[in-house]
Amino acid sequence: MKRIKRRKRKFHVVLFILLILLAFGVVLLGTDVFNIKKISVLGNEKLRYNQIIKLSGITQGENIFKIKLGEVVKSIEQNPYIVVDNIYRRLPDEIVIEITERQISYLIPYLGSYIGIDSQGVVLEVVDDTSMIDKPIINRLTISNFSLGEEIAIADPQQGQALKEVMGSIEESGMFEYISEVNLERPDNIIIFSREGIEVIMGDTRNFENKLKWMKIALEDLRQKGNIRGILDVSIDGQAIFKPLEGKGEGNEG
Repeated sequence: MKRIKRRKRKFHVVLFILLILLAFGVVLLGTDVFNIKKISVLGNEKLRYNQIIKLSGITQGENIFKIKLGEVVKSIEQNPYIVVDNIYRRLPDEIVIEITERQISYLIPYLGSYIGIDSQGVVLEVVDDTSMIDKPIINRLTISNFSLGEEIAIADPQQGQALKEVMGSIEESGMFEYISEVNLERPDNIIIFSREGIEVIMGDTRNFENKLKWMKIALEDLRQKGNIRGILDVSIDGQAIFKPLEGKGEGNEG
């Protein structure tokens, strides 16, 4: 009996302490201790701090625990250029938002305009004037539909797969500065045009990154030699064959 009484006494003491703590917490929540005094944004480079705060819908003075972080993420990501990597409360009075900014990596012609996509194929913007966007153009794609902030939908599955592989290889090899245009009309016979206007026959997507390396070596050599008119064939992995225009003969790189 004594043990039972002792246990009951302990239970009542613990319950009393919990109720005191709960009451203290309720009182504390009613004060301005947990009111937001600072909103930090990390990772923004081109986008302004005020733009991101406005999208978030958070205002200083709100109770930090009343903020629904998931809804804040959705609000911010209404801007297709923004990916929220992390958002959290730093008690007692700060919200921290970590973001990554997407950037246009390619332009796709569409009904007289251009669809700007990032390196993952996510649609960021539809533009009419590309004079200020010096990015490779991807031609001859059959687009089924697109929405801002979503991956572009390609009607032809083979084209869609080729697009992903080509973009990934260009990203990995850092070849943006060499490429003016990519023709994906035939995924088994991809054509790239260099900044100088040299047509580069790539073949299919097999070993595409390695083909890009051969393309880079050949283009740099051709630049030094002053050969900027012709056709470069790197479709056979491990070699680059250049055929000059205007009857200058044939060269072989590699």
